Amino acid sequence: MNRQYVTDISDMLNDDLSNMGYDVNRITRDPETDVVRIMDCAQSHRIRFYRNLCETEAECNDPNRIPERIEWRFLLDNEISATNPAHRTLLRTVTEFDPSTGDPLAVNTQEINVGVTQFNIEYYETVGSNSNISPGCGSNVTNVRQFKVTLEVQSAEKIYSRSLAEGRYVRSVWEKRFTPANLQINTN
Repeated sequence: MNRQYVTDISDMLNDDLSNMGYDVNRITRDPETDVVRIMDCAQSHRIRFYRNLCETEAECNDPNRIPERIEWRFLLDNEISATNPAHRTLLRTVTEFDPSTGDPLAVNTQEINVGVTQFNIEYYETVGSNSNISPGCGSNVTNVRQFKVTLEVQSAEKIYSRSLAEGRYVRSVWEKRFTPANLQINTN
């Protein structure tokens, strides 16, 4: 069961993170500063970024269209399982904005409570680098070119065997290093 949960979550992550900064007709540029708004928060348990996916030609060509903001956040301080105290909530939040005011219009938050015990992100300034950069939010995340996500899901119950008297949780781990094309051309 853990493997299926990892597959489901990693499918969502792959879709979101691969489309990071997707920019139809340069609409994700801030007209005030001409700065590309791709990622605005890069922390070890949290990532927040913009993408501008559209479904219709009219939607794609709307000059007032504001990209949606996607955030993934791992809540370290909320224990959600009595049987496995390492289980935590992973949140995925999508915020859509009002084109006329720029204010949040709709917020859709999904709580993922299926045994996630680790969600960690390492950020890199150059592709292929093994030395990660300091996480942060705001204007200091413009130098991120690549990042690695580690996701771990554990079973709710321990598995016991003769050789392991205290038992152990069954775990599934997924890791992937992302190099979104739009981060390579981000020149702000």
